Amino acid sequence: VVDRHNAGTIEFLLTLAHSGFRIAGVESRMAAPGRAPSTVVSTVTGILEENRLVRLWGVQRDITAAQEAEERLRESRSLVQGIAEATPDLLHVFDLLERRTLYTNRDIAAALGYPSAERGDPGDDPEERLAHPYDLPRLRAVTDRLRGARDGEFIQTEYRMKHRNGEWRWFLRRDTLFTRTADGLP
Repeated sequence: VVDRHNAGTIEFLLTLAHSGFRIAGVESRMAAPGRAPSTVVSTVTGILEENRLVRLWGVQRDITAAQEAEERLRESRSLVQGIAEATPDLLHVFDLLERRTLYTNRDIAAALGYPSAERGDPGDDPEERLAHPYDLPRLRAVTDRLRGARDGEFIQTEYRMKHRNGEWRWFLRRDTLFTRTADGLP
């Protein structure tokens, strides 16, 4: 039985007809009487007799809950990104095992006046290039200290970074473990 007044049903049947009565993975909105509309993915074959559609054979999978979860995830990511961009601090997520930057809310080299051509590769650690030579051993020691740190523990380090104009700027760095591997490594 086809509800001739349901725009979603009519659209689906038109798509089916235009595809030669075979569709796979087509997303559509459906509304059963008395129920909220849902989004389904359909794979359908139309059975024709004497050039007339007599029945449909197929599968529909309701993806409404998955779409709603994806929307909540997008909203959550947008909120976190907004917070990260609004904070005046530099947020930096660094992979200790691969020794590369995974995330930063702003480029520290840009904050120190360096144009993009002088900033290095996106995954590089600018501290290795811009930190004061006397501070580098202390910064490198933070990595060793993090390997033995407890979850939630912060390691605080003061150091200098070179501004493009040649001046040294002081930074206060607070490091903590963000995640561990399955083996418990930071």
